[in-house]
Amino acid sequence: MDAMAFLSKPGKQVQPIYVVCGDEDFLKRRALAVIEKIVLEDADPAFAMTTYVADAADFSTIRNELDTRPFL
Repeated sequence: MDAMAFLSKPGKQVQPIYVVCGDEDFLKRRALAVIEKIVLEDADPAFAMTTYVADAADFSTIRNELDTRPFL
């Protein structure tokens, strides 16, 4: 989906996967902010979300994060 179309009408239903890519950093940041608001609702992002830099992330780190059970 085009970023401008998504930003103008993001929808309320949480999707299983979001992929944000492209050359426009401004649009990517805006799309990520909207996705964060849709997915996390009122939850604190510091506790409910983990982010990684794509160039520095390795598969084992991300896999371990996905295997970790939430403690709350």
